[in-house]
Amino acid sequence: MKKRLELYSFIAGAVFLISGFAKAIDTSLFTQTIAEYGFSNLWFMAPIIIIAELYLGLALILNLNQRLMAAISTLFVAALTCVFLYGWLAQDVTDCGCFGPMTFLSSSPWISLLRNAILLYLCIDVWVNTPREPINNNLLINSTLILVLCLGAFMSGYSSEKSSDSGTASSLIDSNKPAVALSDSKLNEFITTSPDSTYLVFAFSYQCPHCFNSMENLKQYEEKGAVDKVIGLTMRSKSGSKFFNKYFNPQFTIQEYRPDSIFNLTHKFPQIYYVRNDSVVAQYSGSLPTAVIFMQTHGIDTSHLFEGINTPADSTEVEEVEVANL
Repeated sequence: MKKRLELYSFIAGAVFLISGFAKAIDTSLFTQTIAEYGFSNLWFMAPIIIIAELYLGLALILNLNQRLMAAISTLFVAALTCVFLYGWLAQDVTDCGCFGPMTFLSSSPWISLLRNAILLYLCIDVWVNTPREPINNNLLINSTLILVLCLGAFMSGYSSEKSSDSGTASSLIDSNKPAVALSDSKLNEFITTSPDSTYLVFAFSYQCPHCFNSMENLKQYEEKGAVDKVIGLTMRSKSGSKFFNKYFNPQFTIQEYRPDSIFNLTHKFPQIYYVRNDSVVAQYSGSLPTAVIFMQTHGIDTSHLFEGINTPADSTEVEEVEVANL
């Protein structure tokens, strides 16, 4: 029995470690997943969950307070499973987000539930059948545990900081690089274009505050003639779509996809692509500039936007009014 419990403990711990480090690679993506579940105000839980997974994983692998760690792991997995069930049934979230950007480990909701059920079985077996034991104070084990946790915390903080740098202000990416043919871009999997038309592709999330802040600017692009067509790409969500359509009343085309499809395109939201002559000319990240700034940046004629403004006649009338007032 002892060998079985050690094997079960090792397998469960390995799953926790892989999941924790996978999320730590891109904490911002996991934060976005939390928002997709409808808990955008709990974004701060992302690093806490990551550190908890790393701690439990290493403790189970090293047999550190095995019975206690198995009990905590059981409650941890049960809680996350309940959250996933809520997200799937209430928010139409099909990706549990367990393995962050490692999309090749993504699976259907049923596979995710089966995996969690197996993990629960392993943890419960270790919890129930492991005899009570004194707290382990082995210096080497505790030092290793601290080292792994520090590494996970650093990765989480670093990836989160990278995300905040790109998400707080509008920034033009790769402005000095040549245009990329649409056929050579991942964007080719989502849109079909005409060479004589221009497009602004707006990859966003129904739960992303930076995306919300860009909406009013986005509405100007077709209206002001900055591009011929605006296309929105987002993750499928019934409740998110209902709120978004009611609040923003978008007049542009929105195409919904599975989360893993969108994450294959980008992990940062909003991500904006300017397509001209069947090529991706530029990308914006974080927020979208106004249409007039965009047009001036890309050499698009803006004279029609200023017709009737500050004409000589208007200037004369202003001067005459000022003289009369004197």
